[in-house]
Amino acid sequence: MKERKLKPGKETILICLGTANLVLVAGGLFFLAGENRSLLRQVQELQVKVSQMEGSVTDTVRGISSEIQRGQERADSFVDQFQVTVTSKDSLRAEVHVTADLKEYREGEEVYFIWEGAEETVSLPAVRTEGTQFQAETEVSALTESGILKIYKKSGEEIKGEILEHVSVKDACFLQMDCSGFLGWSSGTGKTEVELSPDVSLFTVSVPEDVYLTRAEVQIYIGNEMIQAQNLLETEKTSGAEGDTAWMEGTDSIYTASWNMKLSPETGDRIDLRIVAEDSNGTVYSAVAARGIVQEENGLLSITEEPSDQTLHIEPEGEKAWQRQ
Repeated sequence: MKERKLKPGKETILICLGTANLVLVAGGLFFLAGENRSLLRQVQELQVKVSQMEGSVTDTVRGISSEIQRGQERADSFVDQFQVTVTSKDSLRAEVHVTADLKEYREGEEVYFIWEGAEETVSLPAVRTEGTQFQAETEVSALTESGILKIYKKSGEEIKGEILEHVSVKDACFLQMDCSGFLGWSSGTGKTEVELSPDVSLFTVSVPEDVYLTRAEVQIYIGNEMIQAQNLLETEKTSGAEGDTAWMEGTDSIYTASWNMKLSPETGDRIDLRIVAEDSNGTVYSAVAARGIVQEENGLLSITEEPSDQTLHIEPEGEKAWQRQ
């Protein structure tokens, strides 16, 4: 049967990040305060508030985890064994299936499950398969982060309802991937041409059962126009136009590519190093691995890199992502 795992929700992670930002703000203000006692006093008050918030966040996380754990322990009083599976039907839908074997069941008792997701709460009538075994299933959005599955047994006026499991739909259906990128360049004085040396890596962090990469490529954009693409899943040296070369190395979890190319960009142009990938279920993912703005100083062109989100997200446009203009 399925092993139980507790995972922090997205809201918890966001709260923790917000607390970390407040800590940084407080530290920065303390540095600037110097001999200014008034500002120093404000900083000290802010530090106290941050400390209180940290305690509140910690209590919230512990409370949620404890609630789930207590619910699971109470469920053990009338549930002998259970199994929860999540399968992807397509890029938009997933199916949650649960089977539970009760320790005791009497004719006339009502057994049902409740799915509490981020978008909705759904009651799932249980089907008795044999003896004390019941099962149910529901279809949910494949984009659902997670949900809580509860089991209920009603006997007369008495209702037993407890948490069965915290279920991560996202981890069960989709590849979890990160990437990194670097826009290296060189330019001569008075030249309008830039020698660009992109370098990118794709990391598959989590892979659901029976899901694998079928396509992955790095795309170079100037503004909204894609000017070149390199296949990330090839393991051999390839060459493109004159002066362009690429090397790819692939393993089960890491794919890398680097190459040289010549560009003639305009000052102010945005250059994106973008990754697009597709899995065996047809789900398309994308992220900007690196981004830079072309600048000119003392007759030399340069690229100033900007922050980019290096976690691959599901691409709602699907196939259009491969040839976006």
